[in-house]
Amino acid sequence: MCKKQKYYEDGWSDESDKDKRKEAFRKFMNENVNMSKADESMMITGIVAPPVAMVVKKTGQTVPQLSVIKAIPDVAFVPGATILALIAIKLTKRMAFKNIPSIDQKQNAL
Repeated sequence: MCKKQKYYEDGWSDESDKDKRKEAFRKFMNENVNMSKADESMMITGIVAPPVAMVVKKTGQTVPQLSVIKAIPDVAFVPGATILALIAIKLTKRMAFKNIPSIDQKQNAL
């Protein structure tokens, strides 16, 4: 049985009071959701990506092979490029730090 089913059967379906249901839901979310924390690389990428996206769009409009970029409005291109850059940074960091053993594993090996 997965966590959601267990939560529903144990905590949610038994409660009839809305306040108790809200409290049970908050407790479940706090225990099972990992909040993503922004670090320096995410902040720098978030600040640098929009101007870079505008430069890329302007440059892409003059290059014949990328003339299709003209059809994408700035309102959609800049936020989309920024979000893609943030996702790329997050995935890159996840892949880079995946194979590095944590401090606890190093201590257990000794």
